[in-house]
Amino acid sequence: MNLADFGQSIDSETIKKGLRELCSDIHFDMGTNLGQWHPMQPDRQGVYHHGRHICSMDRGVCPEFKVWSVEESIVPASFSEVDNEEVSLQYVVIPHDTPGYEDAWSDARKGRRDDVQIRADGNMVKLTPVRVSKVRGRCIRVGWRHTFERLILANIPGVTREALAAKFNVDMLKFPVGGPLETYAQIMEE
Repeated sequence: MNLADFGQSIDSETIKKGLRELCSDIHFDMGTNLGQWHPMQPDRQGVYHHGRHICSMDRGVCPEFKVWSVEESIVPASFSEVDNEEVSLQYVVIPHDTPGYEDAWSDARKGRRDDVQIRADGNMVKLTPVRVSKVRGRCIRVGWRHTFERLILANIPGVTREALAAKFNVDMLKFPVGGPLETYAQIMEE
């Protein structure tokens, strides 16, 4: 993975030193220092203020933005795509005591609904078109922007947007783009 593709990188030791200069009450890696194991220890360390965990921070070179893994997952498709080779139909038998069963049965018999069918054995089924698609997986690298934004939100004395910008020579007014959920994920999700 080439971290140069993910914005301006900063080494974690540089970040630790600079954050301690901004606020001497910030400390790192408490779990490791106390001999506690965590599955993400090789990649991440905790950032603490007076013993309170604020966020996680990458070890080594930190990219500017988060880096996510990509996984294959089954995702919904539309009925207009059912003829495509990569789309399949999943079905679930609808129990007779389901609220609205009679109305759905009537609609299915008259062909009014694409998502409900009556099988030859007399059972009514709910159809769902799906496909295998690549989706965002887990966060591989959290990025220094995540760490800085979480520290700002924690209202740690001396750690302000302006102080971080000056200390690390970065533009702290630069913000990820996208919809509200995507922007939130880029900054906050771990």
